[in-house]
Amino acid sequence: MATKRKVGEVVIDLTLDAGAAPSSPKRARLAGPVKNAPLAEFEEKKKKGPKRRPAPDKWIQYFSKSTDDVGKRLSNFFPCQIVYAGKTYASVEHAYQAQKYAHLLGSDPETSAALVNRFTVSGDIGKQPAKVAKSAGSEKGMAENDCVLDETKWTRTKQVEIMTQLVKLRLEEDAEFKAIITKAKETGTTIFHFERCSGNRNPFWGGCFPKADKKKIWIGRNKMGRILMKSILPVPVPV
Repeated sequence: MATKRKVGEVVIDLTLDAGAAPSSPKRARLAGPVKNAPLAEFEEKKKKGPKRRPAPDKWIQYFSKSTDDVGKRLSNFFPCQIVYAGKTYASVEHAYQAQKYAHLLGSDPETSAALVNRFTVSGDIGKQPAKVAKSAGSEKGMAENDCVLDETKWTRTKQVEIMTQLVKLRLEEDAEFKAIITKAKETGTTIFHFERCSGNRNPFWGGCFPKADKKKIWIGRNKMGRILMKSILPVPVPV
């Protein structure tokens, strides 16, 4: 026996399939067009897509290849010697990538220490530009060194903790870097770290302004930018 029920613009057919056992559940299927389907699909995609938020009135966007002086200075690639855990590095990027080798899977302390030392100012990687350090700390770079990150230790929490400490150390060494961040905070300027966000990506460290939105919408979590904006606060660092 057919039973139909109209709900808004949708007709639900609750017909019991012929030959089905008495205990079989009824199958509900759409018996007509769903006028709101496009909107429903959009809402579903929106929930699963990257984080989007309106751009603030004042903002700075930077990344490692910035051409303006402020953007270059804010980048982790900018040369600035810092001492982290007793070792001296040529930049925040060198120091950060080195810490990945201190969190390896199945590596003994002596081997890890030797790999970390390569990123210091006296090491072969430490003497090269920051982009070389970043490459050496990438998944491909670590594989070339027969190393695998211990992801149970190198968590997002640990990554943010170390990056925050390194930025704090740089503030003590780089007066111009500190002045840019201080002025941004005083003027209510948001600092954005650019990171490609094509497709359905939701960048963790940065994000971007899609061209179609004419820089009115920011996509991404912008963790690096947020660390810079909060960096004036005291953060304990290892010596």
